[in-house]
Amino acid sequence: MRDLVVKALLPIMLAALVTGCATPPDDGPVANVKPVTTYGHEASFAAPDGRWPAPRWWQAYSDPKLDALIEEALRNAPSMAQAAARFRAAEAMTGAARADTLPSISIDGSPSISRPSTRSGIPVLPERQGYHDYGSVHLGFAWELDLWGRNRAALAAATSEAEAARADMAAAQLALSTSVAATYADIVRLYNDRDVLEQTLEVREKTLNILRSRVRHGYDSDADLAQAEAGPPAARADLAAADEAIGLARNRLSALLGAGPDRGAHVVRPGTPLPPAFGLPGDLASGLLGRRPDIRAARYRVEAAGKLIKVAEAGFYPNVNLLGLIGLESLGLDNLLNGGSEVGSAGPAIDLPIFDGGRRRAEYRGKRAQYEIAVASYDEVLTQALREVADVVVSSRQLALRLAGAEDALRATERAYRLAQLRYQQGATDYQSVLIVEDRLLERRRVLAALRSRRFILDVALVRSLGGGTAP
Repeated sequence: MRDLVVKALLPIMLAALVTGCATPPDDGPVANVKPVTTYGHEASFAAPDGRWPAPRWWQAYSDPKLDALIEEALRNAPSMAQAAARFRAAEAMTGAARADTLPSISIDGSPSISRPSTRSGIPVLPERQGYHDYGSVHLGFAWELDLWGRNRAALAAATSEAEAARADMAAAQLALSTSVAATYADIVRLYNDRDVLEQTLEVREKTLNILRSRVRHGYDSDADLAQAEAGPPAARADLAAADEAIGLARNRLSALLGAGPDRGAHVVRPGTPLPPAFGLPGDLASGLLGRRPDIRAARYRVEAAGKLIKVAEAGFYPNVNLLGLIGLESLGLDNLLNGGSEVGSAGPAIDLPIFDGGRRRAEYRGKRAQYEIAVASYDEVLTQALREVADVVVSSRQLALRLAGAEDALRATERAYRLAQLRYQQGATDYQSVLIVEDRLLERRRVLAALRSRRFILDVALVRSLGGGTAP
């Protein structure tokens, strides 16, 4: 028994002695991801205290119509189906990698009819001459010992890829829900803009009627009348453009819902949701690493790429498999179950890399390069995430000032417009002066309407930049 053990272990010991024949190249340390603390952000993120978005963050707007649209999109959008299918595929690959770490057992059987050659130079017994049926049944066992951790590293890489796919699915949900909310906010803005355009048409028609009366009484010229007559058609053209923009936004919303364009025609005019007060979580920078699904996905892919380097490194060392076989073989199927038909074998199988023309070194360096790509991609995703938050902070800081300035400007322009109309009616100024102030008034109304809608748009952008309530 001792001799059998020594004979079985001898190939493994010999393989260990010659592993120096093939070693991975020494290319120095690999790059590492940059910690978030290396990115200066404290001043840019100075803001009132706030909270992370809730998982169903859209419910904070208390708008049932928006709630229904987002829920419909999450159920029906093709992008969600694609992300879910990618995750299932990654999970399946993890299962395949896990199987490589376990023993395998197989069974095969082979009945056949054969005739040995009498001219091959090998003597054939008289009873073996001619055609005979032959049968065999084997039960095989194989187990890769994975001495260098190649299969374990491959399993870890596949697991990280599956987690990355899971994070991609969360990122798809975030992108879809925020896109629906952003389109909804855009429709709110377009309707508010349309309200101003209707006011513009009303003002233009009222001004035109006044001017016609004054021309009949000789107070103004036909040239002033001709100029005023261009106002209502121009306002109607602007209204048509606004209706076109609303229709296009409804089409975008239909596509996000995974429905045909007729679905958008049933979207009634939304109200203006009231977003919560602007604020940022105290642990913003560190919290982003766990709450932004795109950052999590990038980090998992860095981990997977690092494990694939281990897989390539293990390829330089001997691969040892334990093989075993038991079965039955016989000349004549009727003898298969008779005594003496038993066969069997057991022992290690060694695959020792010595010379392969540089293939393993090339594969190893390729995996290192892919790891460096994954690290750079992670750093890029992180810097982009920080920029998105900083953009919302900058815009939100200035929005209150812009709103206050726009409201003051509108009030002042309304006073100026009333004075200009009064002076015009008294004959103290011409129509051109009124038209200039009137244009300015209508523009102030449009600016204020857009700024009031922007608060909702910015809050949706903040939710997207914070990860949309994804749990770390």
